[in-house]
Amino acid sequence: MSSADALAIAVSTWGNVKPVVHYSQSRAVEQNIKCPAQAHSDSYWETMDTCGYDVDVMLEAKFKEIALFKYRELLTNKIAA
Repeated sequence: MSSADALAIAVSTWGNVKPVVHYSQSRAVEQNIKCPAQAHSDSYWETMDTCGYDVDVMLEAKFKEIALFKYRELLTNKIAA
C-alpha cells in the first residue's frame, strides 16, 4: 500500500475531527547505517506529503527542537520556491 493510500484510509477514520498524524524519517536512511527502518532520525531532510489533507503533524525526531527548526526551514523554503 502506498503512503498516500494509507493516509487516505487513516484520515477517513477521523470523522469531523481534524486528523493528527505522526511523522518521522528513518535513521537508517539519514546515516546510511544498518538499523531498524522504524528508528527515528535525528532531524529531517524533507517535508511530509500530506496529499492535500488538512492534518496536524506531530514530528518525531531525536533532536526535538533542533529538528523542529530544521523542519520549519524546509517548509519555508518549499513555500518560497
